[in-house]
Amino acid sequence: DARDFERGFPLIEVHEEGKHSASSQIFSLTQDRGGLLHFGGLAGVATYDGAWWRTFALPNDSAVFSVASGKGPEIAVGGIDELGWATPDASGAFVYHSLLPQLPADQRRTGDVHSICSTHDGFVFAAENVLLEWNGGAPRVLADLRQTPGANRRCFRVGAKTYVALGEGLSRIDGTRLVPAGFDGKTVDLVLPLDD
Repeated sequence: DARDFERGFPLIEVHEEGKHSASSQIFSLTQDRGGLLHFGGLAGVATYDGAWWRTFALPNDSAVFSVASGKGPEIAVGGIDELGWATPDASGAFVYHSLLPQLPADQRRTGDVHSICSTHDGFVFAAENVLLEWNGGAPRVLADLRQTPGANRRCFRVGAKTYVALGEGLSRIDGTRLVPAGFDGKTVDLVLPLDD
């Protein structure tokens, strides 16, 4: 019986800082469709395949606060004034591609990227100063948040819909528009699906 073989083995693995290069603080994690684990931390993105660790840093050496995986091989990555995507090369090492050069010059100071959501065909980045969508081409700015009060910037994927909390209240992304979805005057930290 397989349970007899597993008896006594830990269900949780602890990876001490000296055994990986992810740094002492991890802010975000995701598992891609190939099973790799990606951790956003002070030193960049650390990827673990179950046996080996690999790390890549962002061009500005900032901490990585958000990582997300989607339907393809790429992962979305967000740090401080830096956001983009990474894909594995022929050796399996992830190569980072910044989206900043494709943004208007006045939108490139994104601030901290607090949250990234996978959508049906790309990603939504909820940053301190901008909300944008990337579907493989040029990124599209959905909202300029430089004048929006509040530090809470989150996105949530529920079923086929993407919601954002940009300070107070909740909005739903509908194409290129943000449609109010309730909770006016409230801080929203989490949105989960409700089963019927």
